[in-house]
Amino acid sequence: MRYIIYGLAAVGLVVIVMWIYHSIKAVKDPDVQAASDLRMSVTRYRLYKELFDKHQEAIQNYGSFSKEANELFVKEINPRIPNPNEWRRFCEYQTKLEREKMYKELGY
Repeated sequence: MRYIIYGLAAVGLVVIVMWIYHSIKAVKDPDVQAASDLRMSVTRYRLYKELFDKHQEAIQNYGSFSKEANELFVKEINPRIPNPNEWRRFCEYQTKLEREKMYKELGY
């Protein structure tokens, strides 16, 4: 009986140590940091990032006001957006990052 309790305690200790290790490791992930800044889950942040990249690619290929880019957004991207307010915040955040990157490249 004593060995069973020691075994369960050892398994519990390993689980706690692994949980702490993965929590600390996850904090270093840029997606986790950005999702935390935007106050949203990491899975939703990654979904928005995928949708944003797809939309930006369509804009680069077809143009900003093209029929193809608009149809892609209306038919494929917009139905997959779970929360429009989070999407708006994400787009503003991405725009801010791109603007900072552009200013840094220009030397401002």
